[in-house]
Amino acid sequence: MSTPTAADICKHFELSAPAQALLQPDMKPRPFLEALIEKSLHPDAAMLMAHAMPKREAIWWACRCLRMALGEQAAPASQDLIAAAEMWVAKPSDELRRSAFAKAEAANFDPPAGLLGMAVFFSSGSLSLPNLPMVPPKDHLAAGMVGNAVKIAAVSQGGLKAAQLYTEFFGMGFDIAAGKNRWSE
Repeated sequence: MSTPTAADICKHFELSAPAQALLQPDMKPRPFLEALIEKSLHPDAAMLMAHAMPKREAIWWACRCLRMALGEQAAPASQDLIAAAEMWVAKPSDELRRSAFAKAEAANFDPPAGLLGMAVFFSSGSLSLPNLPMVPPKDHLAAGMVGNAVKIAAVSQGGLKAAQLYTEFFGMGFDIAAGKNRWSE
């Protein structure tokens, strides 16, 4: 199986017009991501990074981003959701996946942490109740939730801080993609 191009990955979310203008047909994801970051097209870059990573790594990246952006200021329900997502990343199970969904639902899916809970739920398993026929989530749904959670986290501290947060977020994302900054099993 060949490595997907950036265009293949970008079929799962909507690029801005400036980002579309940068995308070349056979461009690989990393050079396109670097071009987006260089042009400060951060929302597009966040979506690409989320979709280019394996789901577990992408969810871990979102956990780290939310912790960095929200810190101790996060509402207790948000802190609980981030912790639930971290637990799922450390030991993925259907029980923890469904628990993250329940916590997101109890928090009215309030972003960005509510989106993180949805990312965990959409990562695998079935969308239906355990006693019903399996309904697997579309493969790109978890990444979409991750990308949107990261974008909201970046702007949560105000516009001037967003660019700095995005820079830190992308640095973490590159590290996670390279096998660094991993979770404890």
